[in-house]
Amino acid sequence: MCKSRFLKFAVLLLMLVILTVTVLAGCKPAETNQPPATSTPAPTAAGSTEKPDETGGQTQEPIKVHYIFPGDPKRDDQMVIDAVNEKLKEDGVPIVFSREPLSWDIYFDKLNQKLMSGEEFDMFHIMQDLKPYNVYYAQGALQDVTDYVEKYGPVIKEKIPQDMLTGSSINGRLFVIPTYWVEVAADNYMPYRTDVFKKYNLELPQTPEQILDAFRTVRADWDGVNKPILNFSVATYDPNANHMFKIHRTYDRYPFVVKDSFFQVFQDGHVESWFESPEFKLDADFMNAAYKEGIIQPDILTTSGDVAKNLGIHGDSLMWTCGDLADVINNNPDADLDTVQTYLLAPDKPILRFWGVKNANGVSVTSKHPEGPVMFINWLWSSQENYDLYMYGIEGVHWRKELGNEERGLEWIKDPETNDTTYLSGGDSWIGNIDMVRYSSGAWNYYNKGLFTRNPDAVNSVAGSFFFDTSEVATEYANVQAEAAIVMTPIAMGVEPYDEYFDEAIARLKAAGLDKLVEEYQRQLTEFLEQQK
Repeated sequence: MCKSRFLKFAVLLLMLVILTVTVLAGCKPAETNQPPATSTPAPTAAGSTEKPDETGGQTQEPIKVHYIFPGDPKRDDQMVIDAVNEKLKEDGVPIVFSREPLSWDIYFDKLNQKLMSGEEFDMFHIMQDLKPYNVYYAQGALQDVTDYVEKYGPVIKEKIPQDMLTGSSINGRLFVIPTYWVEVAADNYMPYRTDVFKKYNLELPQTPEQILDAFRTVRADWDGVNKPILNFSVATYDPNANHMFKIHRTYDRYPFVVKDSFFQVFQDGHVESWFESPEFKLDADFMNAAYKEGIIQPDILTTSGDVAKNLGIHGDSLMWTCGDLADVINNNPDADLDTVQTYLLAPDKPILRFWGVKNANGVSVTSKHPEGPVMFINWLWSSQENYDLYMYGIEGVHWRKELGNEERGLEWIKDPETNDTTYLSGGDSWIGNIDMVRYSSGAWNYYNKGLFTRNPDAVNSVAGSFFFDTSEVATEYANVQAEAAIVMTPIAMGVEPYDEYFDEAIARLKAAGLDKLVEEYQRQLTEFLEQQK
């Protein structure tokens, strides 16, 4: 009797175990070798995403995408972002977007603090001419977005040329989404004030010394507001940040570019130490002459974007740093859209594109949904309507299509109370695309023509799409950066004369590992160029 009852109980228990295991097995997800799965729907051909199944599937929980970029908050930022989120919802894209502008003066420090602390955010803006993405990669701050762009970014792949995608990749993997909003070869051209040149009967300077002579002539007999200066916005040893390459064209060994601040790269693939080159001395001597004569700010080592902007508003300009249209008109009411023009120094020499990628956006290593930024950018570039809303605000409230140029023209609508048009932070250079940029009626004509049209005469630098992997020389790279900021910035900006300070400065850089960096850069570039054949 007892044995029979025991057998019945054992059978019952065995059936219960089998049933439990079966249920649990049915709940276990299938293992794959694909990227970590998310609940995000697949993209549609239009570049948005499919709406959740309405016949029984669960509602998709929206992904939060938080974007950090340099700039100052503006009055209608939230109004426009609310409208963007409504449009995302209408298009079936499961994203709730937010953004956080950080003042230019604190952007890099604040961003670094967020990354170091592990603060959760999703996307941040990268400026190659100020802090290239290889620095963030070396810090481990970027996520690999290759598979996410493949899955969620068909429009991104359509809008970005392959050479730019190559220039955004490391070992064949994509780590940033380039912002193809501008023809980077336009940086070769020198802006100048036609009205001032005409007034003072000046010919276009053809050498750096003639540029200084033009400033000397104008400043000696200036009858306007504060005398024109070279209004640089950052004190740095990196020549790209202040567009020194405009005068590099006049040097005997051009064409070359300076990459990653330290490396002078010639078109045959040869690499030299930039600081030890004769061209660096030419730059330093030019800046020292300008500094001693007051042609650049006397407090140049502490300048900033805000300082430069203030000088632009309350000062005047001649060439190189010509200021915004509104600032020039503020001091010169007769100025019009053609008052500033451009020309090429050494026009017979090649027009180089210095960067394969100039600006870009990276997905933060702290993002829990790295597919989110990819989906947002794909949506943004999928229609002019989406692009206009995010970039320019609400049509009829913040802007209108320019009469006679409705396809690409833009006219800002002024606030009747403040007469202001600066409603929004950010802009095309942060996350835009050259095919969709609208030309503001308040911008210089040369600006629109040069920046938003591909230059058929330009050629790419051999290092334009090359990425320098600093992982094997990370210590030396960090040490040289730190030393250069201290000892080379004052020389590069003209405050300390080259002949007096250079020997000690270069000795410190060599002790920090400069020679090893140059050797490693040459090795990697040679290997890269061999792979391109």
